[in-house]
Amino acid sequence: TTTSYSVLGYADRGYINMGRRVNWFAQELASPYFGLREPTGKVIDVQATFGSEPICRMLLARFLFLATSVFTLVRIVDSLSFFAFLTNWVVVFAVLYQLMALLCTMLKNTSVLEQPENGEGPPIPGFLVRLTWFLFSLVAPTSLLTTVIYWTMLFEPGNLDLTLEGSIEWVMTRGGIALLVFFDGFILTRIPIKLKHFYFGFGFAVIFIGWSIAHDILELGYDQAEDKDSLLYKILSWQTDWQFALVYSVLHLFIFTPVSFILVWTFSLSHRRYISNDYDGIDNNMTADQTEYTEYTDTERDEPHLV
Repeated sequence: TTTSYSVLGYADRGYINMGRRVNWFAQELASPYFGLREPTGKVIDVQATFGSEPICRMLLARFLFLATSVFTLVRIVDSLSFFAFLTNWVVVFAVLYQLMALLCTMLKNTSVLEQPENGEGPPIPGFLVRLTWFLFSLVAPTSLLTTVIYWTMLFEPGNLDLTLEGSIEWVMTRGGIALLVFFDGFILTRIPIKLKHFYFGFGFAVIFIGWSIAHDILELGYDQAEDKDSLLYKILSWQTDWQFALVYSVLHLFIFTPVSFILVWTFSLSHRRYISNDYDGIDNNMTADQTEYTEYTDTERDEPHLV
């Protein structure tokens, strides 16, 4: 009898925990794109998350990251055809993110990064923070995906440029800038990525697939050299091998893009920075593995939360 009660107790707790997890995901998906209040009830600290400290170290690091990326961008821009390629667009968005991140650090102690007050609705940060947040949520999973695709599907050893400047350019556009973005957003700071931010990268992927179709069907062309054909990428040859291009596009949209986002989103869950007065006695750098389920009294909150 004791054993049966124990089993039933574990089963009941399992169902309760599952229900709370479902409730957590539902609240996460229902929250604003840039809402600071988490489903746990904790509130993201704007200055600690997007400005970080010490300021001098952050300014130096972010300036060097931006300078390196701008150098790469200047090296690879040769004509308007530059904007035809997915990798180049990732570099552009990465530079924009690094510029906004640098501004966040420079304006850390101003009203631009002021913590919004808790009103009737969820707290929403200012425009600069929202723009920085959007760019990071777009660049982080997209740069990871483009790097993996290049090394697994597009890499050709014969095309390597072994000069110093050429090597720097090649390394930075094939994973280097992605590493800088990850280090900035996940190590120097702790920028959270919300589940709804998936739509940013997915929408970008849809636009690029549509562009690849228009580019090939309309024969817009891009002759990088006389011995190069007009394809954007050999895996997206809609005229000569549309079946493979279609299969790859479906995989890109519904497998590769979600998987890359889930990896980045999972990584962003740990050590988020919250305002210190959110919960008394709670470590603001607590990881997801250290959290416990608890229930508040009716006077505190009507439904259970992770704390």
